[in-house]
Amino acid sequence: MAPNRIELKRETLYEEIWAEPMTVVALRYNMSDVGLGKNCKKMNIPKPGLGYWAKIQAGRKLPRIPLPPLSRGIQESIWVIRLNAEEQERRQSLNKDSALEKYPVEKIEPESVLTDPHSLIKDASEAFSKKSAKLDERGAIVAAKKVLAIAVSPTCIERALLIMDVLVKAMINYGISIEAGDSGNVTVDGEKIDLTLNERFTHTEHIETAEDIAAKARYSKASGHGRYIPYPNIPRYDYQPTGVLTIKLGNCVFHGHSATQSTHIRPPIPLAFGH
Repeated sequence: MAPNRIELKRETLYEEIWAEPMTVVALRYNMSDVGLGKNCKKMNIPKPGLGYWAKIQAGRKLPRIPLPPLSRGIQESIWVIRLNAEEQERRQSLNKDSALEKYPVEKIEPESVLTDPHSLIKDASEAFSKKSAKLDERGAIVAAKKVLAIAVSPTCIERALLIMDVLVKAMINYGISIEAGDSGNVTVDGEKIDLTLNERFTHTEHIETAEDIAAKARYSKASGHGRYIPYPNIPRYDYQPTGVLTIKLGNCVFHGHSATQSTHIRPPIPLAFGH
């Protein structure tokens, strides 16, 4: 038996994939993250979901999915080749170089006017322009129809559509299929992840206005006479749009600004975009 070939127990692998990302653990055992995922399935080991590590890095504490008891037909261990630290580092470097060679970084710039938009952008533009589109509590426009997930103030909707149009077209050029769902689903190698574009809003405590006070008085008067009217909807906060747009693609978050700014996106979306 080769000295680096070991028996990897089910409990050990469970601890490792909940301690570090799958890509890190897979490299340690000379396999792809897809291959590692298949082995986890054979051993009935639950994996962290999409977005888990991004939330952990952001400081959130998330519970693990417990390891189910071993049942009949489930593998208790697998034989693997564990790479030493030097070999892991060498292969990680080769993987990075290969990815950059396969996916050269391309810079894309949104146009100043929306011309010949992709069908998903056209659908979104039409949905946001209809009377059925409403503003949420922050003042972000919300479409009644399921379209790409864009949540910005009305003054930023044109810029948001320009950015999403050039991004969607570039992603399709790289063979990435896109469909509009509840949160703007993007399918990469058969796996759905979220694609959203949001504007950052600041907020302050709401100070009651003369209209708020009058509405509360009308409610009290009606209640005193036995008449029912709904309690006035007085907001707790007042929101202000900032013009700063943020794109979220799966676990990756890219912050932009109202001024022109380039952002680099590494594979599988090898793009850099301005605006």
